[in-house]
Amino acid sequence: MKNNRPYKTDVKNRFSTSSNGKPNKNKKGYKKNSSFENTIKIDEIRLNDSESLDTSFLEGRIEKKVSNSKKAKEKILQDNSRLLLKIRFFRKFFLSLAGICIIILVLLFSVDYVKNLYYNNKTNQDVSKKEKKDDTTTSLIDHNYLFVGDIHTKKFDFSSFDMDYHYVSSGKDGLTSRNLLDEMKEYIYDYNPSIIFLEVGLYDMNDDVSLDDYASNLEEIILLIQKNRPYAKIYIESIYPLPGDSSYFDDSVKNDKIIEWNEKIKNICEEKNVSYLDVYSMIEKDGSLDMDYVEEDIFLNKEGYQQVYKLIQKVVG
Repeated sequence: MKNNRPYKTDVKNRFSTSSNGKPNKNKKGYKKNSSFENTIKIDEIRLNDSESLDTSFLEGRIEKKVSNSKKAKEKILQDNSRLLLKIRFFRKFFLSLAGICIIILVLLFSVDYVKNLYYNNKTNQDVSKKEKKDDTTTSLIDHNYLFVGDIHTKKFDFSSFDMDYHYVSSGKDGLTSRNLLDEMKEYIYDYNPSIIFLEVGLYDMNDDVSLDDYASNLEEIILLIQKNRPYAKIYIESIYPLPGDSSYFDDSVKNDKIIEWNEKIKNICEEKNVSYLDVYSMIEKDGSLDMDYVEEDIFLNKEGYQQVYKLIQKVVG
């Protein structure tokens, strides 16, 4: 080994000379070197001596590779950290925005609710004031008064009292609650009343109708009016008293019985939320019809009807 080289190779003489130094030519003009392997000399001791090998270039590459790997990991961690920060920021931002939107919606709803409540109250107050004004100025013009009853209603001469409002008298001699119930259209609906004065019961008593049956008929009459003419106000008159010596009706018709029936009528009015007019007390004296108000048998004179008219005027105004 020369100059620290493990072997020597003479490229020029590799194929041109033989082992004895003579030229060796092949078909192309070169001499074949039969002992080629003898020209390569290997220093096996040097080759197997790992401690003496120069591996610094490998260590540099390994250190560089490890360094690059650490930097890559650090960069990935930094990128992930930045991404997480961005995600947290946007999450907080959108949650805050959603909270602000909810607060705004609640405030808008509250303002709208308060505004509607204010205007509704104001409107109701205005309507109430208008209704009160209309009631005092146009009640006599708007209302349509209907008087329904038996012989006492039929003989009521309304024209003699200068009644200057629109009214209809639908009275009939012998009218009972059953007759009225069967002919509601004829007696009530056709007139389309807004105020109804109803007086019936005396002839039920004369026909031996039980108090329970009469009460049932009267309740049904009220319910039908409320259903078919819901805007109409109903006033039920009490049964009129009879003179003490009257023979117009059967003996079963007595003032004591009339008082009992009137008490039942009053209770029905309270239950059905309608008005009760106590005519009986206006024209009664000592338990019977005041003779100052009697014209003939059971019929009232003008003074007697004047007492009834006083109750009507309280309703008419």
